[in-house]
Amino acid sequence: MRRSLIIAMGARAIRTLTAARAQRGRYPALDQNSAFLGPEPRGKDARKWHIRDKRKLSSRLREFFIYSPALGRTVGVRVLLPGIPAEVSPVIHLFHGGGDDFRSWTDFGSAEELTLDSPYLVVMPDGGAGTYSRLAVGSEVHDWPRFHTEEIPEFLDATYSVDFTREKQLLAGLSMGGYGAMKYAAWHPDRYSAAAAFSSPLDPLSTVPAFDIIAMREGARSMTLFGDPVADRNEWLANSPYALAENLTGMDLWFSAGSGSLEESKDRDLLESMINS
Repeated sequence: MRRSLIIAMGARAIRTLTAARAQRGRYPALDQNSAFLGPEPRGKDARKWHIRDKRKLSSRLREFFIYSPALGRTVGVRVLLPGIPAEVSPVIHLFHGGGDDFRSWTDFGSAEELTLDSPYLVVMPDGGAGTYSRLAVGSEVHDWPRFHTEEIPEFLDATYSVDFTREKQLLAGLSMGGYGAMKYAAWHPDRYSAAAAFSSPLDPLSTVPAFDIIAMREGARSMTLFGDPVADRNEWLANSPYALAENLTGMDLWFSAGSGSLEESKDRDLLESMINS
């Protein structure tokens, strides 16, 4: 009963947040569509990632639609070219939160303006509903970590001149994107030198209902993301930046979260308060 109540409250909070953002026109995932590209690749064409479409949106902003074998479908990726060009560029892997998509950091986050004087190439891949994990959806498996940590680097290597030395590879993200950034850093401390999380849940075991709801939003069944928190505790720990904190030793880290208090109101943002705690 208690778990059902917590999940219901979490679902209500996420629905409320989604409705508010949609009303303000700030829910881009609603109109994400790659149908214009035609049917998804099949057979040998589906064995390797490849660019299906690319666009120049501004002098620095590029948009790609990439077929991903790890996901079994085509997803969007945006790239911001360095504000300060160089022969070889360092990279920031920038991840969106749940309910957003690969366009959010540039459409709503001012990423293009904020990096005008930056030497970094910024890659902003799609993350689906925002689990930043491997999950089963019906008969399919959506392997987001493989897409983000294997296919995206391969795409960058084939498309741009970037520096893959550890000191030149950074990770950052908002909300669930920050969770993904910290988890990937903990999984691959030999590949990344810094990670940042903005308003992000970094201890999945303390926010089980939220992770369960986000997985269900992508189409997974309840309690199938990492399994049961008690019976499958090791799987939860293996996907927890908090539990893997030792792996982050020597890395530059940034964490931040708001208080949850709203200006000129007695109301509180419950999700932000939960993350803050």
